[in-house]
Amino acid sequence: MLNADSVCSHVYLGEIHYCRPLFDPTNRLAALKSRTAHYPPLLKYTLIKRFLAAANSSLASTEKSASRGDTFHTVSGLYRSVRSLMQVLYALNERYFVTEKAAIRDVSDFLFRPPRFSEVVTTVLGSPGSTNDQLHKSVRRVRGLLRSVQKLCDFYAPGAVQPRGA
Repeated sequence: MLNADSVCSHVYLGEIHYCRPLFDPTNRLAALKSRTAHYPPLLKYTLIKRFLAAANSSLASTEKSASRGDTFHTVSGLYRSVRSLMQVLYALNERYFVTEKAAIRDVSDFLFRPPRFSEVVTTVLGSPGSTNDQLHKSVRRVRGLLRSVQKLCDFYAPGAVQPRGA
């Protein structure tokens, strides 16, 4: 299973795409940057497929944790699910993902994103709750985001895999 904390190799494409070389006398970076000018369709498809499945899988185990009142595991599962959904939104919008540091702000500016995505994420991760009912409400809100992201993918990236249980 994909670990949300793992460094993904596609991040290096983003590093190359967004970098501003200070010194490149042999144009080596310029050549690499030219190869990232257009977002690869296969990368888009692969990231959408992989991270929708990862978000769904993470939410499935998170629901079980919420039922047990396990706040720590529920919160970490919500984070993993949201991080995966962000990867999907970056791919859907053909933007290279580099870091979480500005991800919420970036997603707010994307053309293809669920309404209030950033607001829901900020609310859920900022105050997920401590009781079973509160934790379940947070899981349901992230599940709603997953469904909304899936609908966007079905429309704007046909062929993306439908996660089970969405």
